[in-house]
Amino acid sequence: ALDALSVIATIITVAMFLSNSWPLRGVWAARNWGAQRPAGIFGVLLGTTWWTTYGLIIAQPAVVICNAVGFVIGCFGAFTFAKFGSTALDTQHVVKTSAVVVGGSMAMILLIRSGLVLHSEPFQRRALGLCAATASMLMFGAPLSGAAEIVRRKDASRLSPLVLGLSLTVCLLWTLFGAMLGDAMIVVPNAGGAVVTVLQVVLFWRYGGGPAPPA
Repeated sequence: ALDALSVIATIITVAMFLSNSWPLRGVWAARNWGAQRPAGIFGVLLGTTWWTTYGLIIAQPAVVICNAVGFVIGCFGAFTFAKFGSTALDTQHVVKTSAVVVGGSMAMILLIRSGLVLHSEPFQRRALGLCAATASMLMFGAPLSGAAEIVRRKDASRLSPLVLGLSLTVCLLWTLFGAMLGDAMIVVPNAGGAVVTVLQVVLFWRYGGGPAPPA
């Protein structure tokens, strides 16, 4: 049952990451990033870096595959923003921030795995899991950075119902997978991600039609 669940979760997670890449095609076609914020890119890079490593440590190929795909798409998103950002400052910002996010994460991972800080393998695993869980919460929370803007404009049309549906399904599947595996580091962030996604669904339900026309 666990193997079947991991296969289903992997397929749907990869589909979710791929669906997130579709808007980037529009950016390339228009050769303009527009008003979108890059916070989601940094969240994806951070979360997938840690989870790919954690998946390797706990020997779960499903975790590795999903997050490796997500990392590649995150890199593509960062490259796209760097190429079509609205100003030179935006371009420099996303390149530097992406380098800090990935480089800093890898440095911390190597420090933990080196045994200089934590000598015990179980403690290293827990530390990596905790960092991965924290990164996930940042990744799932990144879309909420625009929630206030959605409420202010009363317009949630930029939210994709397909992506929201896939995200909620993914979070629920991985929460179940983590529970069956007995790994709280997988359960907690994905349960939190499900809550965040539900909040976005509420925003889409309330404001998905765009602002009401003036009377």
